[in-house]
Amino acid sequence: MTKIKWILIFLIFMFVSTSCGTPAKKPMEATKEKITLPKIPDKISRGYNKEPVLRVYIVQTGKIETMPLEQYVMGTVAGEIKNDWPLEALKAQAILARSYVLNFVNNEKSKYTNADISTDFEEAQAWNPSNINSNIKKAVNYTRGLVAVYDGKYIEAWFHSDAAGRTALAKEGLNYKKK
Repeated sequence: MTKIKWILIFLIFMFVSTSCGTPAKKPMEATKEKITLPKIPDKISRGYNKEPVLRVYIVQTGKIETMPLEQYVMGTVAGEIKNDWPLEALKAQAILARSYVLNFVNNEKSKYTNADISTDFEEAQAWNPSNINSNIKKAVNYTRGLVAVYDGKYIEAWFHSDAAGRTALAKEGLNYKKK
């Protein structure tokens, strides 16, 4: 199947899974709901309206680098999805990557001493800054600060680019132990 067909299948699945059992809302109704946003974790916060800063263990060099959140997100998007995919797919990936890292920093501890997160895909997300191009920069900048939340918390933003025809449960594919 071509890449476009897979993207269409994914989008149809997402539309069906998010619309089943939920009454449709008009756009104005959705904006009137009060959404509780989680706060930026203290250990990476630089204060109100300032971009958080992460201590990232770089597996490739064995060193910790301090970098702005959005720079880390760019490297993650470049590591997790091809940089020539449609802009909307890159934007969605940026939101998921940002939500993932904030949830991780809020609820997990990196296995690397003195790091908030790492470039170790077994701990967190793939990271490949050499694949950052203008498409990825545009997607990350367009979605800057946007995250996915549920019930006042960052979501568990797991994702994959290819399910090979079957999606595993989190317990099976990720050895996830929580409910």
